[in-house]
Amino acid sequence: KAGTCKELGKVLGRKGNTINDLSLYSINIIPLISLVNLKNLLIYNFELYDINSIEIKRFRQYLENSKFSNLQILDVYGLSCFKELATLIKNTEENLLEISIITKYVNTNNLEIFINSIANNCPKVRDLSIGITSKEFILIKSILLNCRNLICIEFDSICYENDIIVMKY
Repeated sequence: KAGTCKELGKVLGRKGNTINDLSLYSINIIPLISLVNLKNLLIYNFELYDINSIEIKRFRQYLENSKFSNLQILDVYGLSCFKELATLIKNTEENLLEISIITKYVNTNNLEIFINSIANNCPKVRDLSIGITSKEFILIKSILLNCRNLICIEFDSICYENDIIVMKY
C-alpha cells in the first residue's frame, strides 16, 4: 500500500498544474503542495487516524505548507487540525466560497485561530459549516460581520455534552 500511494503521489504531482478537483478519502496518500491549481478540495479521514499518529503529523505539515490561491471549496471530515486549516485558509487569497469542516473530536485546540482565519480571510464565503463549542460561539460575530456573502451557515457541536449551543445564548 505504501509503495502504491507513493507512486500515486508522484503521478499526481506531475499533474499538479492541471488538477482542479481533488477528493482524498485517505490522508495517507499524497502531499498536497504540488497541486497549486485546486479549486475544490475534499479531505475525508475515514480511517480516523489518532490525532498524534505519524500520518496526521505528516498531513498537518502538508496542510500548513500548501498554498491554493484558486481554492473555492474546502470540505474536510474527521480532522481537527484547526491551526493548519487556518493557515491553509489564509493561503487561499480570499477565494473560498464554501467551507465545511466536520469533526466529532473533542480536541478543540486552535479552534479560535481557525474561526478568526475564516473571519479575516474569507469575505466571499457563501456556505459555511463548522463545528464549535459554546466557548467559541461568541467568535461567530466576526464571521457574520466580515463574511458578507453568507447564504447558508451551519454549526455543529464538537463537545458532546453541549449538543445544543444556540440554546445557551
